[in-house]
Amino acid sequence: MARVLSVVSSGYKDRDYHTGWWGEELFAPLEMLEQAGHAVELASPLGGKPELDERSILPEYDPKGTYKALYESGRADDTKKLSEVNPTDYDVVLIVGGHGAMFDLAKNDDLHRILNTVYDRGGIIAAECHGSSVLVYTTRPDGKSIVDGLKVTGYPDVWEPEDVLPYLPYSLE
Repeated sequence: MARVLSVVSSGYKDRDYHTGWWGEELFAPLEMLEQAGHAVELASPLGGKPELDERSILPEYDPKGTYKALYESGRADDTKKLSEVNPTDYDVVLIVGGHGAMFDLAKNDDLHRILNTVYDRGGIIAAECHGSSVLVYTTRPDGKSIVDGLKVTGYPDVWEPEDVLPYLPYSLE
């Protein structure tokens, strides 16, 4: 049994744009990992209840209402604060996608510390969708990127909703 830390965005809001973590990208792996007997804990920059990207539970993206029901169950309502996470407690870190990751996870020093510790202990670092933005900014003690020399995929601009592109802080592509 592995101990998995799933990291989600606390959310981002401005006058015209609100985003956070993506429902399916937390709940689909969470259910599979728990069914396989792994222990999954949640963390976010601020701790507590993180902001969901409401689009992710619209019928267009969640036609059966699976992730909406899990969200409404409260399963993601209580996250640890990243600054309080002891990385030696985990074998795996999963960075959950959603546009929010680009705002509050990508350059988060606490998350970078956790990733480097788990990596140095031979653990698994995984990122989904926009969660891969964190890997772009995570550096090793020698100053090189944690993904230096590796093949990495990211989210292409052509798949971004046109109404969202103007609000993103950079292109993940």
